[in-house]
Amino acid sequence: MAAREFFEAVRAASADARRARAELEALEERRLSLGGHGASPVSGTRSDVNGTSASIALVDREVVLHRRVEEDYALLDRACEVIYGVDNDHGIERGMGTHFADVVWHRACGEESWDEVAVSVGMSRRTCVRYYEAAMDYVDSVGLVGSIDGAEV
Repeated sequence: MAAREFFEAVRAASADARRARAELEALEERRLSLGGHGASPVSGTRSDVNGTSASIALVDREVVLHRRVEEDYALLDRACEVIYGVDNDHGIERGMGTHFADVVWHRACGEESWDEVAVSVGMSRRTCVRYYEAAMDYVDSVGLVGSIDGAEV
């Protein structure tokens, strides 16, 4: 997979994880507001007096959301390995420098706009875009595994 595709997938996973966590928090708040952890989060109908079917559906939704968050975090962890290495002493950071790595992290993992990235790393928007593109070229030239190891071009 090309670096740009990989980091776009990382950006999407970061956004998805944020949305899924927000939905999980809302489900938890709903459950707690209706009488605590063990209470049924929904009211019943004539055919399902205790609301069991709806409660099961909500629990199923929570399971799906937790699984999505785990998958999204696994991809984010992989991205951090590419950016900073397994031991935070490799990756793009070692191969190109901290500023390149930080730009990639803020853009992909942090889901920041280019203007936000510029503020976060203290550089101009244009420089951030150039650093990001250079980092993508670096990853493409050494591969994802080579990036994790901080390979030199």
